[in-house]
Amino acid sequence: MKRIVSLADLVSRGGLGYGLEASTPREAIEKACVLVALPETIIRAGLCRALLEREALLSTAIGRGIALPHPRNPLPFTAETQRVAIFFTAEPIDFAALDGQKVSVLFLVLSADARSHLGVLAELAHLSRREDFHELLSRKPAAEELIAWLRNYEAGWNQSGLKPEATR
Repeated sequence: MKRIVSLADLVSRGGLGYGLEASTPREAIEKACVLVALPETIIRAGLCRALLEREALLSTAIGRGIALPHPRNPLPFTAETQRVAIFFTAEPIDFAALDGQKVSVLFLVLSADARSHLGVLAELAHLSRREDFHELLSRKPAAEELIAWLRNYEAGWNQSGLKPEATR
């Protein structure tokens, strides 16, 4: 299976934020909307509204302290402007995850099209099952360290043609 987009590239564009102060999913998403770097083609208020509407349908928490806020329908991103911004919360937030764990890491997924969007969500779901990825996230690494880890992970996938096995 060929990689649709590089998660490392998307995170490099989206960046990392630390100490996001919020006590509810709504507050976390609203603050992430204010902090995320966006191309000029994106209206911040529209992005925030789309993220909150999607969150209202069903929690984007996928378990193990991770949430993947994303709009339900594509916004005017291009292949060059799509991104994933990562926010580490100051305190864990109850996103009503099925596993009951509060969220401490948000991956704000902003894709150009449905195929890229689904590819990123699938890759993040896969990574969320890896112990080494959780250990990395628990350290709240610098952007350079996290992006280097993702590039190394992607290189392993690209060499074998398959995703690396999840660590148990």
